[in-house]
Amino acid sequence: MLTCRDPFLYLLGNREAIRKVCSSRWSLWVGIVFIATAVVARNYDHAAIHLSPKRMAMPYVMALVSSCWIFLVLWSALREGRLQGRVPFSHQYRSFLGAFVMTAPLAWLYAIPVERWMDPVSAVWANVSLLAAVALWRVLLIARVTSVICEQGFGRCLIFVSAPASLEFFVAGVVTSVFSLEGIATAMAGVHLEPSPAVVAAQRAAGMATQIAFGILVLSSILYIGREKYARAGFPAVAKDTLPWALLVGAVLVFGVAIGLARPMQRAETHWHILQRHLTNGRYAEALDYLEAMGPDGFPQGRVIPLDPMRYDAVWRLPQLLHEIDASRAGWLVEASKEHTLTLMRRVVEFYHPEYLLELTESLATIPGGREFIQAHRADWERFENGLQVLRELELVD
Repeated sequence: MLTCRDPFLYLLGNREAIRKVCSSRWSLWVGIVFIATAVVARNYDHAAIHLSPKRMAMPYVMALVSSCWIFLVLWSALREGRLQGRVPFSHQYRSFLGAFVMTAPLAWLYAIPVERWMDPVSAVWANVSLLAAVALWRVLLIARVTSVICEQGFGRCLIFVSAPASLEFFVAGVVTSVFSLEGIATAMAGVHLEPSPAVVAAQRAAGMATQIAFGILVLSSILYIGREKYARAGFPAVAKDTLPWALLVGAVLVFGVAIGLARPMQRAETHWHILQRHLTNGRYAEALDYLEAMGPDGFPQGRVIPLDPMRYDAVWRLPQLLHEIDASRAGWLVEASKEHTLTLMRRVVEFYHPEYLLELTESLATIPGGREFIQAHRADWERFENGLQVLRELELVD
């Protein structure tokens, strides 16, 4: 029977704890509760969990997909299915799935609020470092589990775990790049900071470094994946052991405590969610009204308001938002809109049709102080081929 200490010993790679986790039918259920706590740890300060059901459901879906994908590679590579027919594939996968979800407490590291203690650039690197630490720990632990259960060398098992995990990372990177200007590393790490040039540079560098690291893992795995060897043992069929009440109740209590501690941050995240709903539905005047009602302190720390220029849809939404800003709007809202428009222009406008520069500049010129702001940043417009032409057309320069 699993005890309260077994999950912690398991995360440290203890041989006896690994065998108990893989052979217990309750590992899967305890792991499901642990995944719920991990969802809170990852999202408590940058998502309204109760208003985003997909954030609660997605980790379960990804755990199922990732574990199935990795186990298929292990099954094929170690030839356990051909070597022994005593334990069916489905029963062995059930054991592996229980071991996989029991790694969920590693994600508690994401709960460290580095944005409160560090400057923006350092916080980006800290978030990405936590992501790398959790990912590496999980890969090493699953390799250790496979080594213990299948009685194979750790190095060989590490290859067959890192190869599918790396491929999965790259596929997720491609999908993320389609819907966001952020890299996969910063997206997975939950980076939500002011889009200053220094932070943008740190995000890109961190994402590139992570991609390179995983690329090396993929290449090394491909080099060795042809060295086949039969496994001496396979994952066991789970036993009908006694329900570990203490462990299960403890896991539920951890989840309850996490929810309680997250309530203040979740209130701010709820305000953010409502704002995003206004923006997504094109209700820009209502979004600005709500922003002024809540004030800049009513939203989570690190969130970019009124509209994050890092968003993939900011390209067409920001000009429309600017048209709703007039002299009656709060000064902080006007100034933030100017700076974020400039950030968007610096990042993406050169990849769009030249007419977009005219549209964005015209929208910016309509808000209070917009013309003066453009003139003060004339050098940014001069970087583009039609920049001076746009300024002259709008009578912003002689």
